[in-house]
Order: sequence, then structure tokens, then C-alpha cells
Amino acid sequence: MIQSFEAVIKNGKIVWDASIKLPKEAKVKVTIVPEKETKKSKRVLAARQLNGALAHLSREEKDKMYQELKDLRNEWERVF
Repeated sequence: MIQSFEAVIKNGKIVWDASIKLPKEAKVKVTIVPEKETKKSKRVLAARQLNGALAHLSREEKDKMYQELKDLRNEWERVF
């Protein structure tokens, strides 16, 4: 069974939560996530950048864009 845990690297060593029971032997894959990408503020900033991104479009332009997206979704779901 695949399990996923979070840990941090301190002084070049992986430090796990002491309450996690790890197997004596196991194959592992480690993914390093840069600290900048883990901060919630980064996600909030990205969401704010998109907020109002379509405000400059006219109602007709928005309707046309939404229709094109709807057509793409229908195309994607179409059975061949």
C-alpha cells in the first residue's frame, strides 16, 4: 500500500513527525518542494491576479468566450 507523509529537511537530514510509524524497510520516492511554493500567500496572490481578469470584456465578448469553452467541453466529451 502506498502511503504519503510530510517531512522537512534540517541540516541535510529528513525529519519526520515522531508519531508516524514507518516500516523497517521500504522503497521511497522523495519530492523536494521549494519553500516559496508551499506558502498559502502565494496561492492567494495568484487567485487575486485572476480576480476581475475579464472585467474589461463586453457582455457579448464574455458570452462568446463562454460559448467557445462550452463547445470545447462538448467536443472533449464526445464519443468517437
